[in-house]
Amino acid sequence: MDGAAVEAGPRAAASRPRPPSWATVAMVLAGGAWFVHLMTVLPELADYAFDRLLPDVTFWADGQADTHEPLRELARSSALALMVNGTAIAGIGLGLAVRWRRALGTALFTAAAGISLFVGLGIFLLAAPERPAGPEDDGPRYCQEHSGGDTRCPGG
Repeated sequence: MDGAAVEAGPRAAASRPRPPSWATVAMVLAGGAWFVHLMTVLPELADYAFDRLLPDVTFWADGQADTHEPLRELARSSALALMVNGTAIAGIGLGLAVRWRRALGTALFTAAAGISLFVGLGIFLLAAPERPAGPEDDGPRYCQEHSGGDTRCPGG
């Protein structure tokens, strides 16, 4: 048996240096911070999604219909926060996990960054303000000369 086979065995894993305790604590804190951030943003995103699915349902006691614009703006800001902050927090944890060769941490923080980017960007784009329809076609568009001697047309 050669020396390379012995090095690849369980001793190689045992001889790998352990990460310092601060790195483990930092990874746990980054994971907890990402989860807390997700839980603070998720209700606002769920509220907007529910409003989009059931737009005519009103939960107000006086029967007034609520407007969709405040929810849309709140969803866009929450999605942007999830996208930027969630990805940054997951990136910090991912950097630590890669640096200290933690496979589970690398997988979890990669998934967290992917969720933050995918969900954040998706809802940010879905909650975009609706563009108004183009201008009404109210007749032919050409230049007409009017009295007064000015024969210039707008745009040319």
